[in-house]
Amino acid sequence: MKLTKDTAVVSFLIVLIVFACLPLFKNVHNINLDLDFLQMLSSTKFDADATTEHYQIPLWSPYLGGGYPVYAHPSRRIGSPLFVIQLLFGEIIHVKVNIFLSFLIGGLGMYYLCRRIFKYVPAGALFSSLAFCLSGSLYAVTMMRGNIFLKDYFLMPLLLAFFIKSKDDRKYIYFTALALAFLSQGALKFAAIFLFLALFSCFWGPRVYLKNLSLICLWVVLLSAVKIIPTAGLLHHSGYRVDFYHLYGSGILTQAEFWQRVKGVMRIFLERGAPPLDISLKGYFPLYFYLGAAPLVLFAAAFFAEWKKQLRWAALLAVFLLLAFGTNTHLDIFRFLHKLPVFNSMYKPSKYFIPIITFIITLGAGSAFSLAGRFKRKRIAAAVFLLIGAAGIIDLYWANHPRRDIYPLPLPRYQPQADFFQVKNLEPSLPPPGIVKIPEQHGWELTFPTQYELLLQNIGKINAFTNIHVAEHAAPKYYVRWNGAHSLDPGNYSWIPNQSYRGEAYFLKSADNRAAFNYFSPNKFVLEVSLEQPDTLVINQNYDRYWRSDRGRLAPHKGLLSIPLAERGRYLVTLSYVPAPFYIGAGFTLFGFLLLAYYIFKEARR
Repeated sequence: MKLTKDTAVVSFLIVLIVFACLPLFKNVHNINLDLDFLQMLSSTKFDADATTEHYQIPLWSPYLGGGYPVYAHPSRRIGSPLFVIQLLFGEIIHVKVNIFLSFLIGGLGMYYLCRRIFKYVPAGALFSSLAFCLSGSLYAVTMMRGNIFLKDYFLMPLLLAFFIKSKDDRKYIYFTALALAFLSQGALKFAAIFLFLALFSCFWGPRVYLKNLSLICLWVVLLSAVKIIPTAGLLHHSGYRVDFYHLYGSGILTQAEFWQRVKGVMRIFLERGAPPLDISLKGYFPLYFYLGAAPLVLFAAAFFAEWKKQLRWAALLAVFLLLAFGTNTHLDIFRFLHKLPVFNSMYKPSKYFIPIITFIITLGAGSAFSLAGRFKRKRIAAAVFLLIGAAGIIDLYWANHPRRDIYPLPLPRYQPQADFFQVKNLEPSLPPPGIVKIPEQHGWELTFPTQYELLLQNIGKINAFTNIHVAEHAAPKYYVRWNGAHSLDPGNYSWIPNQSYRGEAYFLKSADNRAAFNYFSPNKFVLEVSLEQPDTLVINQNYDRYWRSDRGRLAPHKGLLSIPLAERGRYLVTLSYVPAPFYIGAGFTLFGFLLLAYYIFKEARR
């Protein structure tokens, strides 16, 4: 079998990505204290337990916020093929494998985009792929925090490749729709990536690309209805929006402050070891963004050598730079986006637009390697570009790779409580120094003990980390006083009994009536009651109109689930969670996938 140049380069690319991701698996069963990472562990474990122990699709979580409709949360994924890894190996390995596969998909997708779509030389495609994966905004952030928040951006190269090919091959409309439908579960990241596709369509061919994008939108709405319909209901019910959109300070900078900020941004671009948060500059970038000189020099070289060809990329880059600056420039264009649904939920625009800036720069930088063919001494020129590229990649890896153990902590052994109960922190956490404004609810959410620690002990957290807040009516069994230390040491907490706590299920009037859980699962509660006289049964979970009972209609009692019971004696009361938006959306999604399969099969037979 003949080894082609592309096969050799792709094999080399895979080896380098595996090498870069080795820190993920140094201590494969260990964890860290990043709150997003622990949140991911909590959600994946909860979903797996619901599937394996109760044979349910988890729609309701009794462990979050006093009862939360998790099926409707925009960042909660449904139907991920990687869920099998969680079932086989547990939530910790699942998250780490997820990160590794994201880097692999991002690197291979970028190589495919550069070679097959933009016809780069192999060296240029390899450079773009490695620079993209090893950039500060993707590699450093992911490795420093050890979580998969940014994984959706790794699909951008493949998504753009499919979208460009849809211009000439109709079946790629369906492939693009599938990719976007998957990304639609990425909440605000999806909005940023979709904006990129929309602006790309405007700059590169409004008639064809915008027409295709419109068709793709219709497909995405149909395929993602199982998420879109419930999420729209949750957002409407919660009234969630952000009235400000800059984490650090507010207001327009003076001209001197603006240029000081620009210098700070360039330092983050170019200075190795620059801190991820520069309070002296009001901390403009909450994410580390080291790219080094090589990608920027190569991007600039490609622009000046082929400015007509690269002008649209430069314009697209300028737009996203301005969006990332937010209020910190006299030309705040994000304020227009912030008036639109979804975008009005962003309060850290740089968090969502920096990875797109990284994608544009690293993609454009690879095209510079084709310039070697313009020189008289092509081999010498090619060697110079190779040296610049190799130096840039080595520099990126050296600057951005973790110099510490990503997952230093073994998972403590927790003893699950025999009976479920809930807790609540006494006080919110304090924002880091220099941050002058954060959403008020975040102070309560970003507290220890985390949901993951508590879930492993069969305990719910009322002031849970959900981002989209719903009214919390459940009563805690204990209030938790936290000393502010970020660790899993139980000595950091003191548990204060709540004197007014009446249990997770109780009767409103008579102490002679008794209620206890016979079966407790995400979507179904079965209670054994002993009723001496008519009374109202109260369950210590937030009321939701989609709960049903076999003993009559449920009603809210001070925001909690309740049901009046009149039949005396001992018997079972069953409550089932049957959210209509989920089942309606699932019906549309199933129809969409069947229709999509039909069209793909039809196109394949042509």
